[in-house]
Amino acid sequence: MYQRLECVALRTIKHSDRSSILVAYSRQLGRVGLLIGAGRGASAVRVRALTMPMASFECVASVVPGRELFHIKDVRRDDGVHESGPGDAVRSAVAFFMADFLGTVLREPMADEPLFCGVREVSRRLSGGDCRGMANLHIASLSSLTVAMGIEPDVSTWREGRFLDMREGRFTVSPPSGHSDYLDQRRSHMAYRLSRMTLDNARFFKFSREERNEILSELLRYYALHGYKVGNLVSVDILRDLF
Repeated sequence: MYQRLECVALRTIKHSDRSSILVAYSRQLGRVGLLIGAGRGASAVRVRALTMPMASFECVASVVPGRELFHIKDVRRDDGVHESGPGDAVRSAVAFFMADFLGTVLREPMADEPLFCGVREVSRRLSGGDCRGMANLHIASLSSLTVAMGIEPDVSTWREGRFLDMREGRFTVSPPSGHSDYLDQRRSHMAYRLSRMTLDNARFFKFSREERNEILSELLRYYALHGYKVGNLVSVDILRDLF
């Protein structure tokens, strides 16, 4: 049965001399494996250009119950995507990291509308021409996606001087007993600041390189504590060097 899918590309894996597997996250089916051509023909080259990491696209897939890989056709760019402007090297590094991260944590072949919309919005921001705030986009993306993934910290418990219990996702008067997975008062205040960051206002937040790397490490630790382990992502080191 043919079905139109709205997708965000995550990673491409070689399948054979003639085809590759494009791992994508779709609105209709969740995580999917799509077969694309690996040759040098014009059609294959065009599809690969439209399905770079974090690219948002649409296609028609031959969905067969019981199969994990789907043949696709009629691949086209998402209507909400614009051509990239200046600063593509920086944009590509952030896209590579986000695709690497999402390709690792999004494992379920199950539709999740809010999560797809969150992922697609990150994709569209990455394709925009305005590069202001690009250094903070990965931080804003990771922070905002905690909402759609159901692990957002309870900021209603925030008060100045409190500690963020990372396991419970709430702010406490004193450090939690029994474990060390919490943020001290300075880092807890930083976590509260992040709760106010969005993809729209990320460019207005000023961080040093040390602060930005510290925030990234703690965000990844927070995800890991809530079941989304990412291991050692090569793309993290690239971001640390850039920002």
